[in-house]
Amino acid sequence: MEKVYVFKDGNPAQMAYEALERVFCEDSSRLSVLLKVNTGFQGPEASGLCTHPEVVRGLIRFLKDRNTKKIYVGDSSIVGVDSMEALKSAGILRVCKEEGVECLNLDDSGMEEREIPGGVMVTSLKMSRLPFTVDRLISVPVMKTHMYAGVTLSIKNLKGCLYQKDKTRLHRIKNGAAASSWPQSMICI
Repeated sequence: MEKVYVFKDGNPAQMAYEALERVFCEDSSRLSVLLKVNTGFQGPEASGLCTHPEVVRGLIRFLKDRNTKKIYVGDSSIVGVDSMEALKSAGILRVCKEEGVECLNLDDSGMEEREIPGGVMVTSLKMSRLPFTVDRLISVPVMKTHMYAGVTLSIKNLKGCLYQKDKTRLHRIKNGAAASSWPQSMICI
């Protein structure tokens, strides 16, 4: 049975720390971890458009307290938005510098094409390489509404692992086909 924890009305860094403490039980001293934040668009710090920087701080501190071997924080923004500028405007780059953690544009790690077994409308995707090289990926989404999913949470946040223009390729496919004709097992991003 999966567990869901909801925290509210507190310090974002502390709430994030406590949330991760409830679900992350591994010895991380030999692990590399990517905190995949949501900075798809360039927006002001703590505005709700991007992952809250203090949430990122809480997660970093949790991982540092457990002597995690390597911690990365990153995203790949939508086409036309400079990912590092988006991380900077969201306050995440500043938090990473203060905490001594590497903050990066996922596209800078290179591209890896992955086949989609049994793909119907998409048979392969170009992905940023880093998410496939770390031991653990922790998605740190922003709750946003979506016409097909209600709220997107990690569904859409992980779209930031797609490499550059493959993000727009999926939108073109979605807009060119009726969602009701898609197989039930297909996830709309």
